[in-house]
Amino acid sequence: MKKLLTVAASLAAAVMAFAQDATTVPAREEMTGDFIIINSQVYNDVEGISDMRPMTITDRGDSLVISNMYMRGCLDVKADYDEENGSLTIPSGVLIYHIENIVYYLYQWNDDQEMVNPRPITYKYAGNGEWRTDATLMLMVGYEEGDLQPSYFAQGSEIVKANGTAENVSFAASGLDRYDESRPCLVRIDDPVITIYNFLQADQFGYGCMAQGVIDNSRSNAIFVTSVVGQANDGTYRILAGCELNEDGNLPTGISHAGERHEGYTYAAIDLENGTIDFEPMAIWAGIYDSTTGSLDIDPNSVFETVATARVTYDPSRTTASSVTETVADGAGSAEAVRTDYYRIDGTMTDQPRDGELVIKRTQYKDGSAKSEKMIWRD
Repeated sequence: MKKLLTVAASLAAAVMAFAQDATTVPAREEMTGDFIIINSQVYNDVEGISDMRPMTITDRGDSLVISNMYMRGCLDVKADYDEENGSLTIPSGVLIYHIENIVYYLYQWNDDQEMVNPRPITYKYAGNGEWRTDATLMLMVGYEEGDLQPSYFAQGSEIVKANGTAENVSFAASGLDRYDESRPCLVRIDDPVITIYNFLQADQFGYGCMAQGVIDNSRSNAIFVTSVVGQANDGTYRILAGCELNEDGNLPTGISHAGERHEGYTYAAIDLENGTIDFEPMAIWAGIYDSTTGSLDIDPNSVFETVATARVTYDPSRTTASSVTETVADGAGSAEAVRTDYYRIDGTMTDQPRDGELVIKRTQYKDGSAKSEKMIWRD
């Protein structure tokens, strides 16, 4: 009983902290430190995440300064901050990257007229340490004193205060070179879905990748699905998936759970109260797209990187509201069910899950409570 009371008190404190974060505009002195920028783009009329990376904000007195907004090593960007409404504003047309005689300017873009919009770029405060803009942002790229060509930066962008740290020990494809890495990350929990932004670094430019999974019914483990984390120069994809390791622990001997329905999935021990996630071994594999079947298959004989260990630590009070406020019907759903929905692991609702697909079943009950559970769909 003492343990249950401790957990209940912890969750109550988390709810109060979240409610304050969601409604209170951060003071200027809170606008420093590590942030994650998450950009979206539209493909075939569907909006999705295109890239993400860590960035930092410092206070220089006359303005806030954003570092690494475009990529690692790009020029700093000055931003104004309004403590009344929490908006973060960047001048349109700011020089954001300059290499030799090539320049990159960041503009707001007018989609209808297909031209730059001279109005400033404003990220509006959305609560819980999140700033968003729905505007299309464009990089105008070219030679100095020459014509500039448009290149998408984002079609919708979000800046979020980091709430965790991701650490990993990795080995190159040879298994000889070891890399001990650490980076700020963002953990979001929309129970039972858990998403980690900037989980690993995807390339030398500082861009990060995402890991997504579901928290299992025991509340002590999470199952993460395979994810595409980039493309190689030869046109193959890079796919993050679970693996089995050799005795030295430096090279994979194969994909995790090979031949099973959850092939390539990665299991992780999660402590929701203290905010820690410890992953089983993973690898970044080569993947080849099969145009005839429309599938992306892992090549088990080609490895870019072995992620021998990975750990995420985060602040449990700064994930999302549903992670601490969702109610579950007594008796594991003994109340009368009035609605049942199914969601894919990316959060999209589906009426027709595929056989063997990992989905989230969310049941709404007549008494107002709800229950979410992960399951493997069977036709």
